[in-house]
Amino acid sequence: MTQITPFGYTKNGDMVEAISIGSSALSAKILTLGGIINDVRLDSVNWPLTLGSSEVAAYEGKLNSFGSLMGPVVNRIKGCSAKIDGVRYEFEKHHSGNLTQHSGNTGMQKQLWTITKYGPEFVTFELHLEDGLGGFPGNRNVKIQYRVSGSSLTMDIQARTDSPTLFNPANHSYWSLDPDLGFKSQVFQVYADRYTEPDEKLMPTGILLPTKGSPYDFQSGKLIAGDESQFFDLNLCLSDRREPYS
Repeated sequence: MTQITPFGYTKNGDMVEAISIGSSALSAKILTLGGIINDVRLDSVNWPLTLGSSEVAAYEGKLNSFGSLMGPVVNRIKGCSAKIDGVRYEFEKHHSGNLTQHSGNTGMQKQLWTITKYGPEFVTFELHLEDGLGGFPGNRNVKIQYRVSGSSLTMDIQARTDSPTLFNPANHSYWSLDPDLGFKSQVFQVYADRYTEPDEKLMPTGILLPTKGSPYDFQSGKLIAGDESQFFDLNLCLSDRREPYS
């Protein structure tokens, strides 16, 4: 049975709710704060599959990026500005430099979402972003649905706007594939044949480089060292067209 329960209060005194959905094989707990995937459990596995906390304060502190739906623009915007439909817009500056990160302090991950529909295996959240919030144009209505089907958890995102805008959201969960801390000796595989070239400040230059022959070729799977010998902070790019599966 679907359960909606109080989870705690934000520092501003707003109540955060948690909703539990699932099947006989997989269960998930989602928060109204940031659409956070708080907990995922797989039958016969005795540890949580995602990293999270039982306290709202943690998500407003060191875990502020754990499990949430980042947006309207995830990642970094160089120079804190962008031209949209011929008009230049300015965005919030991040403390680390002349860039905007994850849309700033008004991002979707900081907002309280509204539960609009739910059932035993799904929940739908909605959020309204006012024109100008965070510097982004357009009155935007965003909808996310989490659904459990068998042993799978899927997320569907939809958005509508009344004027041209930027929209590039992504879930920011940290997954736990085994009960041990860290990710040493795990194999990472992504069918990406290109990556975004970073500049000296790790900002994309706009150039896409082939992963083949680079440290970022994970198409056949690569063992992760889990130490400072490997550093990954860029974007892997999937193909523009369907490719044969191998």
